[in-house]
Amino acid sequence: MTSKLNINKIESYSQAFAEKVCNEVFSDKKSLTGSELLKLTKIEQINYFILKNLFDKWTDEQQRLRSPYFNYESDAVKQALIDLANKLSNNILIERAFFKPLFVKAISESLQWTLSPQSFLESQFNNDLITDLLSLKNASKYFKINRVIIDRLILLLEQEGMIKPNKGSFFEKINEAVEQTNHSHSEPTYWLEQFGQVLSFELDDLISSIQQINTEKEAEKLVEVQEAAKLNNNQINTKPEIPFVFEEVDKIPVRTVLPPESLEPLENSNSSKILNDQFAKNNRTLNEMLNQYQNHASVNEQMARTKIHDLRSAISLNKRFQIINELFKGNTGEYLFAIEDIENSVSQADAFQILQEKFAHKYNWTFEDDLLKEFLQLIERRFL
Repeated sequence: MTSKLNINKIESYSQAFAEKVCNEVFSDKKSLTGSELLKLTKIEQINYFILKNLFDKWTDEQQRLRSPYFNYESDAVKQALIDLANKLSNNILIERAFFKPLFVKAISESLQWTLSPQSFLESQFNNDLITDLLSLKNASKYFKINRVIIDRLILLLEQEGMIKPNKGSFFEKINEAVEQTNHSHSEPTYWLEQFGQVLSFELDDLISSIQQINTEKEAEKLVEVQEAAKLNNNQINTKPEIPFVFEEVDKIPVRTVLPPESLEPLENSNSSKILNDQFAKNNRTLNEMLNQYQNHASVNEQMARTKIHDLRSAISLNKRFQIINELFKGNTGEYLFAIEDIENSVSQADAFQILQEKFAHKYNWTFEDDLLKEFLQLIERRFL
């Protein structure tokens, strides 16, 4: 089966994304060098796909330059072309008019690769950009997100001796590579968040048109992303149906993973009061709980509390899944909101206050929970 993304809306978003970045980058310069391309955006995959598109352009131009009067299969000519390509790669200089189409393509491809790796690789084969094992190896250096899929695909083709596989065999091996590396895939929500920091978008616009999914595992991943992107009931009822919404990042706070459906409000104020009273009676604040735990901690445990500079990267993948499943009831979007709020807090007390107000009551956190203690200790280390 094949995945069906809403390519038209992905292209529209890519155009707007490229225009915004180009307006900023080319405001004080006429052209970009190769080293500037590699640092163009914080999304490394986009930068490298720009280089991939340049390489594809060079390959295409090289084919069109071939003349029936010369032997292009000569070893000397082949080596000369390789040397020329290496020289050109160190002397990239591209103006906005020629750069923007490559940029738009790189943004679109990065989104497609992030959301549906299998369908992206199949499209690369259908468009003759990756046709055999050699072309796959040449292209592999440009893949930064989900690189494990490319490496596994190369290994599978080598094991079967498929130097130049037919379409059916190639698609079959792509499917195997995606299946075998499922647990090593990059999380789409993280990378989509990076896109949204440049230009916000409605995630449902990109993935709501998916009709068929290549594998059950890929389906689960996309459903998880889609669930994290649901708007609450009021937003759904009041939001006009606009084909695509672009917002200025500097005017509107960006959260590419949109809020999940909110919990139903309590029917009356008395119920709310009873709940708050019960919570206050049976539980302590996050600060109080952590302080008591620290007072009983051993010297070694105290010394182990070194500063964390980036909470997201400090939490291991397994621990992240555990926190999401147990503390946030499987809600990835809420977890990401919590991490974002913590990172934007000015102090530990501020971070704990946000967690107390937004998440502790909502998810009925038990303050004697060892996992919660561990999570709070990590947050404490963020503000050492």
